Parts: sequence; structure tokens; C-alpha cells
Amino acid sequence: MKHVRTLALAGTALALALAGCAAPTTDGGADGGSEPAEETTTGDAPQAGGDVTVTLYGDPWAAAVQAGAVAAFEEETGGAVEVALGDNATWFAQLRASQGGDAPFDVMILLPEQQIQAVEEGLVEPIDTSRLSNWDDVAPSLAEAFEQDGEQYGVPFSAGGLGIAYRKDLVETPPTAWSDMWDPEYAGHVAALPLTFQAGAQWFAGLVHEEGGTLDDPAAVDAAFGRLEELAPAVSVTPNNAVGVQTALQQGSAWLAPWWDGRAAALAQEDPNIAFAYPESGATAAVTTFYVPANAPDKDASYAFLDSLLDPGAQAEFAEAMWYPTSNVTTEFPAAFEGAVSADLETFDSYVFVDYATLTPNLTDWQNRWNEIFGG
Repeated sequence: MKHVRTLALAGTALALALAGCAAPTTDGGADGGSEPAEETTTGDAPQAGGDVTVTLYGDPWAAAVQAGAVAAFEEETGGAVEVALGDNATWFAQLRASQGGDAPFDVMILLPEQQIQAVEEGLVEPIDTSRLSNWDDVAPSLAEAFEQDGEQYGVPFSAGGLGIAYRKDLVETPPTAWSDMWDPEYAGHVAALPLTFQAGAQWFAGLVHEEGGTLDDPAAVDAAFGRLEELAPAVSVTPNNAVGVQTALQQGSAWLAPWWDGRAAALAQEDPNIAFAYPESGATAAVTTFYVPANAPDKDASYAFLDSLLDPGAQAEFAEAMWYPTSNVTTEFPAAFEGAVSADLETFDSYVFVDYATLTPNLTDWQNRWNEIFGG
């Protein structure tokens, strides 16, 4: 697109892990001169004007957003879009460094655990949802997951779920629950993911939830680690990134692996032996969420772009390219989603959301326990 300028930033392993949950390839400041929200409410649609700088993961994820939300923004506003490609750690560091001046972004992606820090440090502002014409069509359970201190901070966009990818040519009985990974039928053919890998943390949260526990209950966490000790003899690979999981499934070194629905669906287009199952206890949410920095240079442009992200046509473009469901419940998803990806309110309402307020401070200790079981 002729209006799009791209600024490439350095990457980190954590960001690649998070980007993997949203793409088939591969983690109070100054007002910036904009008027207060109550004086610039748009209500019905994005307003003409303002350029915008947004953070996006690399292609093909960025290309899918550009084909949908960026195109919608340009058509509605006439503004230009600068895309800052990179990773969550770099973007967050840049936001922190910008305090006392303008943020380098008008709209940015944060990891769920980064939202907690950003809100506590006053780096992002609550979202005035009255300025988003598409807000009422956002799945309520997805929106509520990104509230904090009674305020809406995150705007959910892609809404994937972590479940079980498996080789249907090798697995006689398709799994229906996380506990099925312990079935002797699969012994020696199971992938276990470390907690420092985003998918691994989501898997662990799903295990705890399926057993009726929560991450803030030490007994439930201990029980989950006990279950992992039982699983260890059946584990064949322990991939710590998206490429590793995909390779294990393609080569058959793992018959089953915790994996994201969109990733599995995309891989199945290349290899029809790949299938995906949503655990009956609920998939673990893997949602990409956008935020407005408290010191964003042009908040009118910020809100206009957020509304474009929520546009059902823009979300349909993204979903068709990436095989991920999205947050607007009026989006018409591709017919190919049928039987491959669940994109309805019932699925979203069943999602298990990781308690990052508990996970993050315990991650080092819990990963050490994981290493004692699986090595590393």
C-alpha cells in the first residue's frame, strides 16, 4: 500500500514466541498534545485526518493487518500508516524511554503481562469505548479479560485458542482433553513445552484449570507438576519455539502437541494429516491486544485505527489470511473455518485466560521445576 511506511526493529525470542500464537510463521505519560477524550469523542466512525504509527509483528501477520485494518483506516481517514515491525520487549522499552515526551507509537501491542506493568506505571490510558463505533460488537468475554482496576485497557483483535494439534494419520483416537495426552496410546510421541515459551505457559494454565485449580493455588500448581512428572516418560520432544513445534508435528516426532488453533489450521493446508482439538475444559486464550500509550502523539488517530482494527471487513481479511478467529462477533469468517477453527461466542466464553499476575513473578521458579522434570 502506497501510504504504508515500515520501520523495522530488532527482535527477541519471546516476541517470536508470542507472534507465533498469532501467525503461521513464528512477545501516566504526557498527553502528546491531543485533546482530552471527552472533548474529542467520535462516536460513530473514524475521523478524517491524522497519520498513525502502529506496532505489528512481522509478515505474514503484518501483511494481513495491512490488507484489512490499514486499508480500512486509509479509506476512512485519508491518513498515512507507519508500521513499526518488531517485538514486545523492544516496543515496551521504547515506550518506557519516551516518558516526558511523545510515545513512538499511537497504537501498540502488549503482552498480557506487560499490560499489568504498563497500567501500574501509567504508560497506557484506559480506552474510551464510546469512541469506537465497533466496540459493541466485540465479544464481551474477550473485552473483559483486558480490564484492569475497573477500566478497559486492551482492545482485543485476533482471538486464537491453544488446544491439541495432532497427527490424525498416527492417532487412532482423537484427543478431547488435556488429560488425553497421558493416554498410553501416545507414549513416546508427546511434545511438552517449557513455560518460558508462551504456548507452554498457556498449556500449563490449561492443565491446572482442567484439574479444577487456579495458578494462585500452590496446591493446584504442585498437582500439575506432579502430572507433568507422570507425563515425562511419554514425552519425545520439548520444543521451545513455534518452529520447533511445527517441525515435530510435520516430521512425526510428536503425534500430539499443545498448539494454537490458527497455526494448526494453517499447517493443515500444507499437510492434511494435521488436525486440531479444542479441550472440553476450554482452550487457553491467545489473544493479540492493542493499547493506546498515555503519551500517544495523536489520540484521535489512535482511536481511528483501533476502530479500523475492529471493523468486521478488516477482521475477515485477517482471518482469511491467518486462520485465526477475531474479536468482532459480526465478522463473516471464511467457509474453510468450518470444522477447522471455532470462532463463536461459545468458544470465546469457554476460553481459559492465563493469570499472568501470578505466573510472571513465579515463572523462574516454575521453569526450574519444569527443567528438573524434562531437562534443560
